[in-house]
Amino acid sequence: MNKKGSFEKLLAELRELTDTNQHTEALLQIAKHFRLRKLVKAFEAIETLHVEFGSLDFGLYEARQRLSTYMFSFIKDHHGEKVRKQIYDCL
Repeated sequence: MNKKGSFEKLLAELRELTDTNQHTEALLQIAKHFRLRKLVKAFEAIETLHVEFGSLDFGLYEARQRLSTYMFSFIKDHHGEKVRKQIYDCL
C-alpha cells in the first residue's frame, strides 16, 4: 500500500475508533503511523492504566491531552497543517 493509501486507511480507522469511544487507541494509532516511539509507549501506558483503574481519571486525561497536543504540534511542524487537520477532524 502506498503512503496515500496508508494515510486514508489511518483516517478511516480513526473515525471508527472514535465512534466507539476509543480515543486513547486512536491517538496510539496516530503515534504508530508517524513512528513516534516515545508517544506510542506513553499512550500504551495510559491505556494500560485506564483499563487497570476502570476509568480514565482526570490525571490520565490531562496527561493524554498534553501528549496529544504535543503530537499534533509535531505533525503540523513536520507534515503540514492540512495533514494535522485531516487527522484531527477524524477524532
